[in-house]
Amino acid sequence: MKKRKRENKKAIAGIITVIILILLALAIILILYDVIKKHTISSMELTEAQTKLLSQQIDISKISGNLEDPTKINITLYQPAGRIVLKNITLINYTMDADIFSVVDLSQSMYDSCKDFTSFQCCMQQPNPSAGCIREDRCLLCNGIFLQKVTAAKNANKIFIDNVLSSSKNRLGLITYQSYVIEENFYMLSQDKDILKQETDSWQATGGGTCICCGINKAVNELKISGSDKLKTIVLMSDGDPQTTCTREQSLENSILDAVDSAKTAYDNGIIVYTLGFGTDVKNETMQQIADAGHGQYYYANVSQLQDAYTKIAQRIKENYGLAEQYDHLAVVIYNQTTSYKIIVPSSMLPAPLETKTIEIPLDQGELNAHVTNIQKIEIYLFLITESNQKVGRLLDTWEIK
Repeated sequence: MKKRKRENKKAIAGIITVIILILLALAIILILYDVIKKHTISSMELTEAQTKLLSQQIDISKISGNLEDPTKINITLYQPAGRIVLKNITLINYTMDADIFSVVDLSQSMYDSCKDFTSFQCCMQQPNPSAGCIREDRCLLCNGIFLQKVTAAKNANKIFIDNVLSSSKNRLGLITYQSYVIEENFYMLSQDKDILKQETDSWQATGGGTCICCGINKAVNELKISGSDKLKTIVLMSDGDPQTTCTREQSLENSILDAVDSAKTAYDNGIIVYTLGFGTDVKNETMQQIADAGHGQYYYANVSQLQDAYTKIAQRIKENYGLAEQYDHLAVVIYNQTTSYKIIVPSSMLPAPLETKTIEIPLDQGELNAHVTNIQKIEIYLFLITESNQKVGRLLDTWEIK
């Protein structure tokens, strides 16, 4: 009897032991699950982060944590075509050649016109009342201001041609548009100033609406197939608001959105878009949005200021392309909640055009002692190292955890 009681006690003790082991195993599983979940969420958040590096040069395509070693982080870099390439050199100022398309509005709003005339009755007087104030002599007789927009565009583009082709290796092409691209006015990239100026002499306002996306898309397609590694730019001029959509390329069913998206497409292909608003009817906000999407600048001009505006754009292009600073390293600065650490990345570790590379950044260096889950911010700077000096360039980009 006593023997049976002892056996029962042992059985009960064994069952209790098994239950305790099962509970301990469940507790360990829950703890591991919580740790893995935190790491996984952090990694997913980092992986989804996308931002720009070097503005026109290299993109960060992915930032990801390392679950096996949380003291390291992977930064994946991608360099699009047609952008400035970092080289392992110490030269600061250098010359870069450019391919440029001047894209000009020749829609109905570009017809000669008379502004601020005395009265409609004055315009309709003899001789030739049907012509009204669209004739310069009648406009002036009625105290109006006669606007010859196409003539102004021709003269301004001739000065632009001289300016941008002052560098022997730059090339310039011409595109005009209304409701569509005017193919007979298209002229390919060229270095021949005289022929390009002759082409502008043939320009006439042809009627129709304003298809800004048509002009930009045409220029993008030509620059993409130019077979050149030169820096690429579009200078878009318009005196109105986008009125025509591009159903094949953009398909946003909105002329303004299509125009902005065409400029974004240009920039995605390594092409900068400058915009020039011309006259009193231009929509400044829209032209600014297009320039922003193309990472260029917006300029406004009336008829008398148009030549000046084109000269400023030409100078801006020369400044951007002729005096771009080249540094031979990147400085990656990692921050946690309390401190930061700088890591120097040589250009040999950066991607070539159309190439993607992943660099591994340690997080446990110096006083940083960071973990993939507590990174707060990453900053990236240009960085130059010479035999006698080190120079930190401009801040290129900042990534922060959200």
